[in-house]
Amino acid sequence: MAIKFLRLRDVQALRGEAKSTVYLRIKQGLFTKPVKLGDRASGWPDYECDALNAACIADKSAEAIRKLVQELHAARTQPLTDLDAARSAAKTAIINAGILNAVDRTRVNTAIRLLGLDDA
Repeated sequence: MAIKFLRLRDVQALRGEAKSTVYLRIKQGLFTKPVKLGDRASGWPDYECDALNAACIADKSAEAIRKLVQELHAARTQPLTDLDAARSAAKTAIINAGILNAVDRTRVNTAIRLLGLDDA
């Protein structure tokens, strides 16, 4: 399976936010920057949006989400050959960003499973 890129309209629908809010979140460090897909096209890897939504569902602080964004950006520098590797990178970023802790582990694991980021 290939990695799916979400265009801005898709991200807006997934997040329930306006275009200006998506770009405000990027400026605030609360959402990943888009990936250039061509001269006039950009998009976001679907697994990054899923990971950020999982953090929101888990009611993480702005600082925890900023850390997750940094981890997701860092994961982009490593080559990903398939969707499983991409999902694994997103799950690792969630764990490394401290999204999973003893208090909300069950809640976040449920979000990871529902978003398809588990080892399925």
